[in-house]
Amino acid sequence: MHVVKTIRPKYAPGKGKGILTAQLPALPIDKGNAGPGFMTQVVIDKYVCHMPLDRRRKKFKNEYSIDFSVSWFCNLVENTGFRIAPLFDGYKKRLLKSTCICADETPVPVLTKDKKGKTHRGYFRVYYDPLNKITIFDYRKSRLNNGPSEFLETFTGTLPS
Repeated sequence: MHVVKTIRPKYAPGKGKGILTAQLPALPIDKGNAGPGFMTQVVIDKYVCHMPLDRRRKKFKNEYSIDFSVSWFCNLVENTGFRIAPLFDGYKKRLLKSTCICADETPVPVLTKDKKGKTHRGYFRVYYDPLNKITIFDYRKSRLNNGPSEFLETFTGTLPS
């Protein structure tokens, strides 16, 4: 873990023209303070290594004496999701051009903002192309058929039952 300190020179051109400040280097999140490597590592730890954000946050505090807030970590994961949306869209297009897709549905309990401590049943559908090794997850709030119909709208191949 390291901190990158950016020093931006300021200049006063004179004659009442104000102050000019050098631009910040580009970061994945506008006005953010996390680099792409850090964002990637947090998301991989969460989804690939199944490490809850709070446990990851505590690990940073223990190992590096850095205390991130829970909301900052949640926003980081959310913003990372927005940044990789084009990648998801590209894989989805490749998946839907496949000749055969396997699918499965898994019910999952989902926390709601409406009732604290209560959950509702949501549904993850997993679509898998065995030839190209592409896996896409699609979450829906209900089990209605319009979810798969919308997701597979342009698919013309075989969907084994």
